[in-house]
Amino acid sequence: MSSSARARIAALLALAAVALMTSSSLAEKCQRSSQASNFVMSEHGRESSLVAEECHASMDYHPFPVEPYQVRSGWLRELSGIARSGLENDIFWGHNDGKVKTMFAIRLGNEESNDWYKFRHDHGEVIARAHLPTEIERQTDWEDIDSALCPDQSGRSCLWIADAGDNSKRRNRPRIHVVVEPELELEHETAGKGEFYDVHLCDDDVWTFQFEFEYGEDGVWNEGGSFDIEAIVTAPEGDKFWLFEKKQHWEDNVWGWPRVFESENVMEALENEERGSKFIEIKVKELLKFPRACEVAPEAWDWLSQPENSFWATEIIESESIASKIYKYKKLWEYGDRDGLKELFLNGTDCTKFPPIFSMITGASLHPKGTRLAIQTYAGAFEYKFSSPLNFSELETLTPRQLGLPRFDQMESIVYSHDGKSLYAIPEASTKKGWQKVQQIKCVAAGSLPGSFPSSLVPDTIPDDIFTSLNQTQEAEDLKESAVVRAVEEEEAEVEQQAVSPKKQVELPPFEGPRSIHPQGGSASYGSPGSPSRTSFSSFMNDFAYSNADPWRGPIAG
Repeated sequence: MSSSARARIAALLALAAVALMTSSSLAEKCQRSSQASNFVMSEHGRESSLVAEECHASMDYHPFPVEPYQVRSGWLRELSGIARSGLENDIFWGHNDGKVKTMFAIRLGNEESNDWYKFRHDHGEVIARAHLPTEIERQTDWEDIDSALCPDQSGRSCLWIADAGDNSKRRNRPRIHVVVEPELELEHETAGKGEFYDVHLCDDDVWTFQFEFEYGEDGVWNEGGSFDIEAIVTAPEGDKFWLFEKKQHWEDNVWGWPRVFESENVMEALENEERGSKFIEIKVKELLKFPRACEVAPEAWDWLSQPENSFWATEIIESESIASKIYKYKKLWEYGDRDGLKELFLNGTDCTKFPPIFSMITGASLHPKGTRLAIQTYAGAFEYKFSSPLNFSELETLTPRQLGLPRFDQMESIVYSHDGKSLYAIPEASTKKGWQKVQQIKCVAAGSLPGSFPSSLVPDTIPDDIFTSLNQTQEAEDLKESAVVRAVEEEEAEVEQQAVSPKKQVELPPFEGPRSIHPQGGSASYGSPGSPSRTSFSSFMNDFAYSNADPWRGPIAG
């Protein structure tokens, strides 16, 4: 044997030894859950847990989402799913898209929560990173997350992760990872410093369910098949989950209605599984197909096609760079390029004529009471109201409502707040920086609404100088954010090689928050509508949502 061959063998043995040591280290460092059975939500912030309510009666969703703060980190720049914590109010768990095995705890919430939240975390701050002991494999593709009770009937809170993405439709064994929710050290030394700490979860606190799809095609039931799934919701009791088909632009039946899949009873499957099995086999069967939301709720498109609103239709196309997103799929030419997309918005309400990417389902959230379902698409969010909790069979006939104007900023997450009256959504970052703006769809008293979608959505007159505000502020923030991007990328590379080794935390610069702009007055300057700034359209929408003035026209929808 040559000396070079012996050297290669020695190197391989050394790598194997390092891998074995790393695995042993993980087993030693993992932190078993101390979460009590039949837990009660934390009383850190209030005397008791929040009581979930619905936005109805004298309340209504504001037609414009607000963007009060950003995710204060570059680590979640491909955020694909987000879920409420079952242990702490105002805390949510999110994860990146794709081949990952970590999830992040984030503080969201609104300004009212500052009155009772006692810890140092700012809104948008990442608190902790949790590492799962699951393996990253060739087909690993995390897409969404939800929270519910654990399937072992212990009464603990669990996080349910849909490892079910399949863009190429070649995957034969999607999985759901169910994790006992880590208890957070909210007074950890990293709190309020723009840092987070690491938690390593143990095998005993994770269950992985593996399944094949059962589905109908041309009147025949089939087993197997491949479906791209990017949305999951789970029954609060933790006994069942539902998956939503995304569809892909290249599929022959891309215009067909998406499927909803329903699992068998997960608790029973867990009870019947042999102890020590790596995967728990369950059945997931097609429940129904339901109309694409824009087909049965075309009000937004109808509003945008009205001549007096053409300015806004054009701005949505230009500002959100939807043309470049369509081009990514090499389909833009089929719609007449950028000008063709504008014509679709200005002259039509039939969403079947729009690029199919608009209708793809990228996220979902179940209201805490189980009576409402929010669906996220690339063209905005929609809400369905059930007549009774978890009545998913109604989706075939329900008419959803669109939550505000269509948005095209690659939104792949949505979640109801703990009190059930607001929703949060966070897009994937358009650059490698992260620091995305958090969108909040607020439930407010109907009498305080300055108009309601779709009856009236814009002011009678558009200010002379709308779209140039925040440019200088944004440039300063860009410089500030880019200062940590390289450090984050270097640390991510280390994580891939040494998932167990403790990492130096990245201290992020403080975020002062976005400037407010006021159409009725204030310090912000506005640009000419004829040549608007492409970076501040959402800031203008945000401002109207916050404004106490009444620049709108039309009656309030009841």
